[in-house]
Amino acid sequence: NIQKLKEPKYFKTWISKILINTTNDYLRKNGMIDLGHNENSYTKEVLIDDKIETKIDLYNAIDELEDKYKDAIILRYIEDLKVEEISNILDRPINTIKTHLRKAIKDMKSILKEGYGNE
Repeated sequence: NIQKLKEPKYFKTWISKILINTTNDYLRKNGMIDLGHNENSYTKEVLIDDKIETKIDLYNAIDELEDKYKDAIILRYIEDLKVEEISNILDRPINTIKTHLRKAIKDMKSILKEGYGNE
């Protein structure tokens, strides 16, 4: 469907939206199995497709967010996109994206504190 892309400057936005939707579909269908967490460590082992992967707690906190918050956080802080670009990708108002980012950060802080008993 790339021929339907009206402006080449929006390619990154277009492909990011496809990536997010495909990833969310995959995770919903296949899921992940949590193998546990050592409270003295900053990592967590996860079984994905019969392979054990070690993940950093920050990514685990992102995984625990609602999809709408997860998408915003990934696009903003991992893909380093501007709020306006995220708004276009997710087809949501800019203020909604800002709210999702604030809520995601608040939720991640809570998740990370719970993991280390720092409440």
